[in-house]
Parts: sequence; structure tokens; C-alpha cells
Amino acid sequence: MAYGVATSAAIATYLTCRAHFPLKFEGRTATALLGALLLLATVMIAANMLNFGWGRLLVTAAASAIWLVWSLTDEGAREMLAKLKRRRAAQ
Repeated sequence: MAYGVATSAAIATYLTCRAHFPLKFEGRTATALLGALLLLATVMIAANMLNFGWGRLLVTAAASAIWLVWSLTDEGAREMLAKLKRRRAAQ
């Protein structure tokens, strides 16, 4: 629940700053934020509706896997992972 409140506060802060400053909201940023919000909402709902155990864990794991696959379709995310792999290979 705390993550939901913190995320909501961050979004409210962004909207407040945007009202006072000319901040741009790019499409890629909006897509990433929407995905993160959907993941957070899914996990929060599962945590509040299901008893602690395998059901909650499976819902959270499935939502996280969907979010990860969706995130990896973004070119920026793939570039970041490629840089990370090169750094690890260089070590």
C-alpha cells in the first residue's frame, strides 16, 4: 500500500510542477509510467484481496513477467541491457 501512495504522490508532484513549469511528457515516458502503474495496481489489488500465500505470489509474478516483457519491447530498454551485458563481459 505504501508503494501505491508513494507513486500517487510522485505523479501528483509531477502534475503540480507541470502546471507551473513547461515540462514535456514524452510518449515513451508516458508508456513506461502507464506500465509501471498497471503493475503497481495489479500487485496492490492482489495484496489486498488474496491471503498471503501462493495465489498472491503467482499474481504478482505473472504481472511482473508481463511488465518485463512489455518493457523489453522498448528500444531504450534493450540498449540499456546491451550496455550492461558489455560491461559484465569486460569484467
